Amino acid sequence: MRRTRALTLLLLLVLAADRAYSNACAETFESIDSQLAALGSDYPKALAAFRLLPPDLVSGERTPNWQDFKQLEDLLKRVRGLKAQASPQNLKSLEAILSQIVADLPRDARLAALAEARLRHKPTRKYQPTEYELKLLYQFSLGKLNRELPRAARIPLQRLPVDLRREKLISEAREFMPLLEADFERRFSTTGHESFAKFEVAIRKSDDPSIKRALDLIDSDQIEVVIRRPEEGRFWIPKVGFQNQHVTGSSKGFNSPLFRRRSEARLYAIDDAAHSNSAIDPFANLDREILPKYGTLRAKSETGVKFKGDLTKNYGDDLYVLRLNNIKDRLSWTAGDSLLRGGRTGPIVDWDATFAPWKYRLLLAPLMARGLKDDNAIGEPRADSRYLTPSFGIHHLSFWETQILGPLNLKDVEAFEFTWTPPKGQFLLDLLEHKIRIIDGRVEEKKDWIPSRDEVSRAKKEAGL
Repeated sequence: MRRTRALTLLLLLVLAADRAYSNACAETFESIDSQLAALGSDYPKALAAFRLLPPDLVSGERTPNWQDFKQLEDLLKRVRGLKAQASPQNLKSLEAILSQIVADLPRDARLAALAEARLRHKPTRKYQPTEYELKLLYQFSLGKLNRELPRAARIPLQRLPVDLRREKLISEAREFMPLLEADFERRFSTTGHESFAKFEVAIRKSDDPSIKRALDLIDSDQIEVVIRRPEEGRFWIPKVGFQNQHVTGSSKGFNSPLFRRRSEARLYAIDDAAHSNSAIDPFANLDREILPKYGTLRAKSETGVKFKGDLTKNYGDDLYVLRLNNIKDRLSWTAGDSLLRGGRTGPIVDWDATFAPWKYRLLLAPLMARGLKDDNAIGEPRADSRYLTPSFGIHHLSFWETQILGPLNLKDVEAFEFTWTPPKGQFLLDLLEHKIRIIDGRVEEKKDWIPSRDEVSRAKKEAGL
């Protein structure tokens, strides 16, 4: 009976979210503190969590952060824990008790601060990067909490207008790439070949086994695009996808969003005043989410070609292999760190002074052949001067870099490889939902990792399902 009374008081707090509403329930709440002290349990924390549920988050006015999700997750766990302590008979009578209390309240007191905030805030279709995804997920999480509450105590949810940015930004990214391709073709003679067509004829005539092997890997789409992220990214990536430093304001590499935007303008061959004026932001009016996300290249594990000399490890221990068909028409690459060349000034002349569109990926062959010959690896890019001479010195060619324009999320991921901790909880469930192959990369001979029934059950329990 004591547990039922405490649970009733807990759920009543949802209805008493503002001072005016609390006054309407004054008599009910006068004895809460003494009862909680007598119980000596986790109830005070649960009650505090309900009091702190911010109306501007429930209304969709403010974008939630990590702490907001954590608070809501903790609250959901506490409510479930409290329900688990009550008998089925007491739970059945609880909704009737709450409904009667609500019916006895003054009519104008039934709309608590949460409901009033929801009615006051009118969402629009104009969203900033990650805003819609986070707000929508918060509403979804509130919905999970509501399913644990009696109907009379449920939190009013906000209906958010659908965000149409993703498809629009992907379309804009695809429309931009032909412009870069045309500019790249005009500079192609700096490779030592008059045109890409003549380069292809020359490279395919090669009888060098390493060149032939590189061409075979490229022609059969055995080269994959990989994004590295730290393990803590497992919380955010299913929610908002992969973001660049222009959105997050952080980076595992060089973190200077304005300098990077100026470099990216040059690397996409956008020749404007930004190259000579450090105060100008070339993408000032552009949605930041369209700007590139960076990854690297490697051969698929089935080829037996090693992933060696990978200097991108600094960006994280988790590897996400992207679906090439989803990104190839907004994908580019460089042999080495692009930021170094993007910081240059003056006319854009050389073929490798900008990002190379994926359409010209055959240029990878003379850069990969040496590593395939010496180490059976796609490691540090090394130019075969018989077919190609980069304008940048070897000291710049430390790793392979890829750039993907436009939004990226788990829908664009083909495989996930962990090198330390296997996926668990909600993240594991997200991978399974998107039918993403999971690879155990903790050993040299990589293998598929298939969670057991017990691991999936634990994941569901951790996720509160």
